[in-house]
Amino acid sequence: MDSIRAELGPECVEVLPAGIQLSLTEGVSLDEAALDASRKARALLAKNHGDLLIWGRVHKLPEQKAVIDLRFVSAAQPGLEGQRFGFTDKLTLEAGFGPEMGAALAAVAAVLAAPAVSDAGRYIAGTLKPVADRLAPLAHDPPPSMRPDDRGSLLASYGLAQYVIGEQSGDASRLQEAVVAYREALKEYTRERVPLAWAMTQNNLGNALGSLGERESGTERLEEAVVAYQQALEVFASDTGPHYQSIAQSGLARATKLLEARKPRGR
Repeated sequence: MDSIRAELGPECVEVLPAGIQLSLTEGVSLDEAALDASRKARALLAKNHGDLLIWGRVHKLPEQKAVIDLRFVSAAQPGLEGQRFGFTDKLTLEAGFGPEMGAALAAVAAVLAAPAVSDAGRYIAGTLKPVADRLAPLAHDPPPSMRPDDRGSLLASYGLAQYVIGEQSGDASRLQEAVVAYREALKEYTRERVPLAWAMTQNNLGNALGSLGERESGTERLEEAVVAYQQALEVFASDTGPHYQSIAQSGLARATKLLEARKPRGR
């Protein structure tokens, strides 16, 4: 618990002990026990409105450092028996586990923001507002130990939630927050290293800028949206199929049309 607080800072997360000690039953394998424990963990998280439960065992081997055998469980996962997720898989690591913690938190953020994609077309701003508000302290000050890709994922998820809220509620401040988050995510996702994640973030940045531009009288936001879409299309045209290209082209056409309508016409 001290390590978690040190990694994340007390302003970003509230850390509470579960107060449960698990023991193995004779004839039950460790993996079987872990599945049962994960179900109990999700129930506990749901009851206490928590996001992530970390549990495991400390192993002290002769003449070696102590290692921690950890599992990360999210309340947002469906918890179907036998279903496993990358960030709930067992990790064996030394006591300083900041990067692994960052990976788990980024995965939780992605799951919490998932309705922005899975429920597209429905009004979900009310559902996403508490999600965005809970992610805000972490997104504004990500732990330094987080890996760049995990920081990028966290910021992109936060930006997506804020964009959908702003788009559906008309709250320009939420759209502005999404723009900032996407631009910060692009500092972590580089085109050379992760071109598809970079392009998807550029496309989402174009969406947020375009939505802001519709609500403002000037053309600056729309011009920035056009650039973002064009940069996304440079990658989509070579690295993906027509699906991503059509999404970016649709956004580009909309922003361009609005931009042309606002340009002063000569006599």
